[in-house]
Amino acid sequence: MGQYLTKNQITQNQNYDNLQEFINSIYSAHTKLFLEFMNLTDQDVPKLVKALRQCKNLIELDFLTIQAKINKISLNEIFQALLDCKEITILRIQLELIPDPNQIGEEIIALGNNISKFKKLKNLVLWISYYEFGTEAAISLGNGISQCSNLSSLNISISYFDLQFDIFKALFSSIGKLRNLKFLKLCNIKTEKKSFTQLGEYLKQIIHLEEVDLSFRVPTNNQDLLDFGISVGKCSNLKFLSLVLFENQFDYQGIKALAYQLAQIQNLLLLGISMVENFGLKVPLKQYFIRKNKRLVQLNVCLI
Repeated sequence: MGQYLTKNQITQNQNYDNLQEFINSIYSAHTKLFLEFMNLTDQDVPKLVKALRQCKNLIELDFLTIQAKINKISLNEIFQALLDCKEITILRIQLELIPDPNQIGEEIIALGNNISKFKKLKNLVLWISYYEFGTEAAISLGNGISQCSNLSSLNISISYFDLQFDIFKALFSSIGKLRNLKFLKLCNIKTEKKSFTQLGEYLKQIIHLEEVDLSFRVPTNNQDLLDFGISVGKCSNLKFLSLVLFENQFDYQGIKALAYQLAQIQNLLLLGISMVENFGLKVPLKQYFIRKNKRLVQLNVCLI
């Protein structure tokens, strides 16, 4: 059951997709871990927790669960164990849970309550798949993330779930509090169009934000693009912006208006915009993007 190495014997990378192999591993050797477990159950968690608590040198962790059937108590125990790994600065979590119909959202609440305690965290990635949750869970997760005051990189992907505006607002309204955030990626976000325009308001609050990568499935129209562009155009430190839009309802004039606003970001170096092709939609001329921006060195605007 677990072995130990001296400090000079510590290795760098270990990948495990078998729980027993991880339990039998040399805990003090782990500075970076990639754990991917299928069909994890509540019965497996005590053994996993005991092993995690002893990974004292852990700095970077990828923790993936596929078709996991664990409740909020088990998830809470896992994160409590990780809190004993006091040097963790990079945490990537993929949760593919089989939800308990009697506890919808409870696991996300447990996640939010524990994320806030990782005070040294600088890079956080959350992938939540095939799992619905409500406003209370979104508030817990949003508040938890906002308390990670040292975060410089945040990546969130929520797949196969339509985020209603109240849930979206509860989850993302707190990101403006992340004053040290430089990189933000939001992937596969399916929500209402007013959530999309509201996001721009949140982004402009993050004063050190340099790189934004957004992928949205939102039925946006011309006015939505304009409102979003006006807000993002005020992100004065932004250097890299990538925007992928699906299910659009805008036309050439909407893209032109967006381009005009984004061109006002004086520090922008790279801009990429991809849109699902609609009948009659044209790619705007580059001049609309570079009219005011003299520093832009790479531009990619395309239909997909």
